[in-house]
Amino acid sequence: MLYKAGIGGVIRDNNGDLVAAFSCPVRCESNNGADALAVNYGVKWCTNHGFSQFILEMDSMLICKMIQNKDTTNLKLKKIEEIVQLMANAEIYVSHCSREASEVADFLAELAIGQDHDSIFSSNDGWGSA
Repeated sequence: MLYKAGIGGVIRDNNGDLVAAFSCPVRCESNNGADALAVNYGVKWCTNHGFSQFILEMDSMLICKMIQNKDTTNLKLKKIEEIVQLMANAEIYVSHCSREASEVADFLAELAIGQDHDSIFSSNDGWGSA
C-alpha cells in the first residue's frame, strides 16, 4: 500500500548559503522509501544543474549505508539503484547527520504533505543568506 508523504531537501554552497530547496508530495510504502526518494530527487537536481562534486548528508542511517555500500538488493527500495547510477558520474561524499541537522529538510517534507505540486525554492527567489 502506498501512503501520502512528503520529501524535502536543501542544497547549499561551500559557504553554507542556500542554492535551492525542494518540497514535494510523494506516495511511498515507508519512511525509508520517502528518504530514498528525497535523496534521489536531490542527487538528480544537483547533477542536472552541473554539480559534479558535493556532500550528500541525510539523517537516515539505513539509506546512507545502502548508498555507501552500493547495496541495491532491497526490492522495496528500488530508488537506491538509480541513486547509485546517478552517483557514478559524480564525486559525491555520502554522510550521515543527526535529525537536528536536518530540521529544515524535515520541515519541507512536512510542508509537502499538504501540497499537490512540487515546490522548488532558490536563492534567486529572495531566499538565501541573511
